[in-house]
Amino acid sequence: NLLQFSDLAPVIGADTAASKAKRGDTTKQPPGRVLPVETFRTDRWRALDADVKFTGRKLVKSSDLPITNLYTHIVMTDG
Repeated sequence: NLLQFSDLAPVIGADTAASKAKRGDTTKQPPGRVLPVETFRTDRWRALDADVKFTGRKLVKSSDLPITNLYTHIVMTDG
C-alpha cells in the first residue's frame, strides 16, 4: 500500500544522478519535478506488450508531494 518513489524511479527513468552517471547519462533532473525530463526512447517500445494495473494508497517522493489513492491501468500492444 506504500510505494517509495525512490524504488519506482529507475523503472520510469527518474533514477538518481549517480546511477545515470554510471551509464553515461548527463541529463539533470530539475528539483521539484516528479516525472523524468529525458526524452522517451519510443523506438524501444515496439518490442513491448504490456497490461499493467497499479493501485497505491500512498506514493511518497517527499513530504511536499504525497500522492494518495492512485490507480492507473496502462495497456500497450506492439508498442
